[in-house]
Amino acid sequence: MQEKCGTEAAWLNYKLEMSVMIRKIKINNASGFSFVELMVVIAIVGILSAIAIPAFLSRLPDMRLRTAVRDMYADLQRVKLEAVKRNRGICLLFAVNGGYTAFIDDGTQKPPGDGTVVQVTASGGGDDSLPGGVSICEIHDGVAPPEPDTFCYNPLGFTYSSQSGNIVLTNSSKSLWGRVRVRPTGGLQIEMSNDNSNWY
Repeated sequence: MQEKCGTEAAWLNYKLEMSVMIRKIKINNASGFSFVELMVVIAIVGILSAIAIPAFLSRLPDMRLRTAVRDMYADLQRVKLEAVKRNRGICLLFAVNGGYTAFIDDGTQKPPGDGTVVQVTASGGGDDSLPGGVSICEIHDGVAPPEPDTFCYNPLGFTYSSQSGNIVLTNSSKSLWGRVRVRPTGGLQIEMSNDNSNWY
C-alpha cells in the first residue's frame, strides 16, 4: 500500500513539474517579437506600399472623373425633380470656371431668373464645382453660342422646347471622357469613352 502511495506521489510531483515548465515556456514565448521579425514585416509592408500606391495614384484621375459624371447626373436629376415639385421651370447654368448653378427660371431661360438659387447639390449649396483635375470640355445644349449654356426643365419634368444635348467632361490626363446625355423627355444617361468618339 505504501508503494502505491509513493507512485502516486511521484506521479503528482511529475505533473506539478510539467505544469511549472509549461508556464515558463508560455511566459518566455509571450515576451514579444524579435527585432528580425519586426524588420521582415516592415520590409514586406514597404514593398507592398511601393507597388500599390503608384497604381492607386495612376487611377485617381479616372476615379475623380467618374465621380464628377455621376454627380452631374444626380444634380440634373435633382433639377428635374425640383421643377416638378415646385411647379416652376428650373435651369442649370454652366459657368466658365466649370461650376454650375441652378436657378428658378422667370421665362427667359437666362440667369439670374427670378433670383432664387435652387439647392441641387448633395453638399447643400446652390452651386457646385468640379473636383480637381476634371473639366467640362463640351456642352451641346442646343442653344445659340452667345447665350449661356443651360439645361432647363419645365414643371412636367421635360426639357424646354424638347432641348437635348450632352455635357462632356474629361480628366487632366485626357485618358477618359464621360458625358451625361440629356434627352428631350428629360431622361438622362451616363456614357464613358476612352477616345471621346466611341461611347459605352
